[in-house]
Amino acid sequence: MLCNLCTQLFRQKNKEGLHHAKGADMVRASKGGCYICRTVVSKLEGKRINVNHEEEFRFIFDFRYLRIVGSNDIPQTWWLKNCTFKLIPIDDEKHLARLSSISPKPVLQGAPWLIAEDELWLSLPESTGSPDVLGQAKDWLQECLQGHPECHLDNNEDDWYPPRLIDVKLRPPRLIETNTERPLGPYVTLSHCWGKTNFITLTADNLDQFKKSIPFEQLPRNFKEAIQVVESLNLRYLWIDALCILHDSDHNTQDWRDNAAIMGNIYKHCVLNISASCAAYADSGFFVRRGRTVVPQQYTYWHEQKGGFKFLSSKKVYMITQDPFCEVSLSPLAKRGWALQERLFSPRILHFGARQMLWECRRNHRDGGRRSETFPSGLPGWAGIADEIDPKIVANGRIPEEWSQIVEDYSTRRLGRPNDDKLVAIQALASEFGRTNQDEYIVGLWKSDLLVQLMWRISPEVLEERRATRAKPTTRAPTWSWASIDGPVEMSNRYGGNVAVPLSYVSHRVKPVDEKHPTGQLAHAEIKVKGHLIMATMKKAGKGYFLQAEDGSDVDKIYLDEKDIGEVSRAQDLFGLLLCRYAKKKDTGKSSLMGGLLLRQRSTSRMVFSRLGTWSCSGSGRPLLDFVLAKPQTEVVLV
Repeated sequence: MLCNLCTQLFRQKNKEGLHHAKGADMVRASKGGCYICRTVVSKLEGKRINVNHEEEFRFIFDFRYLRIVGSNDIPQTWWLKNCTFKLIPIDDEKHLARLSSISPKPVLQGAPWLIAEDELWLSLPESTGSPDVLGQAKDWLQECLQGHPECHLDNNEDDWYPPRLIDVKLRPPRLIETNTERPLGPYVTLSHCWGKTNFITLTADNLDQFKKSIPFEQLPRNFKEAIQVVESLNLRYLWIDALCILHDSDHNTQDWRDNAAIMGNIYKHCVLNISASCAAYADSGFFVRRGRTVVPQQYTYWHEQKGGFKFLSSKKVYMITQDPFCEVSLSPLAKRGWALQERLFSPRILHFGARQMLWECRRNHRDGGRRSETFPSGLPGWAGIADEIDPKIVANGRIPEEWSQIVEDYSTRRLGRPNDDKLVAIQALASEFGRTNQDEYIVGLWKSDLLVQLMWRISPEVLEERRATRAKPTTRAPTWSWASIDGPVEMSNRYGGNVAVPLSYVSHRVKPVDEKHPTGQLAHAEIKVKGHLIMATMKKAGKGYFLQAEDGSDVDKIYLDEKDIGEVSRAQDLFGLLLCRYAKKKDTGKSSLMGGLLLRQRSTSRMVFSRLGTWSCSGSGRPLLDFVLAKPQTEVVLV
């Protein structure tokens, strides 16, 4: 449904102009059910802007796609006066007969907020677990299996199986061990949030019982609904981490480590991954009920004028307020650390969002690789606007660019057991990148780019809000690795130019907990480098700190790894290690833009240091750069 004014947007020659003159009119239309007005109001209110005013504003539309344009940096009153939204027209011949039979509604004079019923709604089942919805999922799967050769790349579904699978053919289901009972067809995986509630899992004590039967009534809702999806697809086997891996009390069984190491293969070789995106915990359930106003495929007819004649066009215009996949990128599951590599490895994914079911496969997004109930054939010519990592990143596997994207995304996610899982939940991706690049993985970093990658940092805003802390104890990762941090990190910025590294790699030593899985849990790790080292003093200034080098120069910026670092003003404890010099493309070698690590000495006998953060100097730091480069190079051990 659209208000009178929004309806008129599609019946005029101009493709841009003024919308509601008053915020209050837009609010009235929103409450009445106008899809466009409701979206604009909700987005403005999401930015904490009060729209419900009688005074006049300038709401401007540009006929492309509905997307609020503005900035939080602009004062609210000025920003409101220039509130812009856009609409996208999409050609679609499918409903021409229906469109041509509908006559335009009368103009509602003098009441721009009143709603015009245009009857152009897509009728959706009230639940994402309905037979019609699951039938759509089956159609998507069959179309992909039969017509998408790119979705079969590196994926021999019939050749490899996880050690255990759930056979759902019988009720109750049972667990099979694939080395003794060969599966008779492909298998499906489940990605889900565990949550904090207790539920039944596989242990050494109930393993034999599960091989006879798994107590269906004791399963959480997510597992029951996943079984229902598998059955509706006429498939037989399902893999769920909680029921296919031993989860004993110490969490560190050999079975758990062995399965964690092959997690990439488990998801890579499945025929389909069911993503319980909207479910925050295991018993939430991912089948949701919705009304027609929640998931509309809202569209209207478009008038064109040629030779003085105005006629009903064959074009149907959809109101797309955001990429439907925002339901995925903003979901509870998107905040789970393990779910990142599960999504990136899966060849096909059936997402169950908070409002609708969505499909994702390896086909290009523009050609139907992303679909939803509201747009079951995809959005032709529209790439989407969701800001998220591209699943093809694993196939490309470039270091450092795409690995940096993975780390930055992964670091924003949560883990239930971060000290155990921080490196393990990403080790399948690390193994894949290592094979692709023939590179050596060193605790979240890569040997080919190690010295530059050491310059990862935490933004001051994240630190101030205490959204990032260093793990204690630090045995899970050394201080020089981003894996020692719980919270968002930013990987090294090359400033769009060349990077000179006046630091030499000497050696490294990594001792994993399990020698069979070198990219997993750690017992100890250190690296030895040789470079220019200077003493430094940190002094408190207001709420923050500043760093002073031993020659008296002030360092422009410091980025600390922890907000509360205690009393660290003793000069003999703090050191700055020069790591990078940044040069623009036309630089003549005189650039003084530089950066390095801020270190605290741990042992004077071995020159052992731990990391406190990073520092950088801009173009004004030439005297300091000359002073640092004059220092003899020293071998140091970072732990």
